[in-house]
Amino acid sequence: MTDYTIFNIVWFTVSLSTAWLFTRDRRKIARIVRMSAVVVLLSFPWDCLAVAKRAWDYGTPGPRLFGVPLNDLLFIFSCSAFSGSLLLSQAIGRSNSSAEPQKK
Repeated sequence: MTDYTIFNIVWFTVSLSTAWLFTRDRRKIARIVRMSAVVVLLSFPWDCLAVAKRAWDYGTPGPRLFGVPLNDLLFIFSCSAFSGSLLLSQAIGRSNSSAEPQKK
C-alpha cells in the first residue's frame, strides 16, 4: 500500500464524515453520492485520455482501470463529496434564513 493510497483512504473517511455532519439526512447524502459519482464519470475519460496521450504519468500508484489509478478516482469522488456537502449545507442554510421574517 502506497502513501498516496493511505492518504486517499484517510481523506475519503474525513470527507464522508464531514458530509454526514453537514447534512445528517440520508436523502441528501444519497444526492451527494450521486453527484460525486457523476463527477467521477465525467473526469475519468479526461484522465484516461491524458494518460494515453502521455500528458502525465502516475508512476506506480497501485491498481489501475484503463491506465487511471483507482486512487485518483477515489480522490476525485471524495473531493466531490466534500464540496457537495459544503455547498448543500450552504444552500440549506440560505433557504432557512430566507424563510425567517425580516425584522424592521
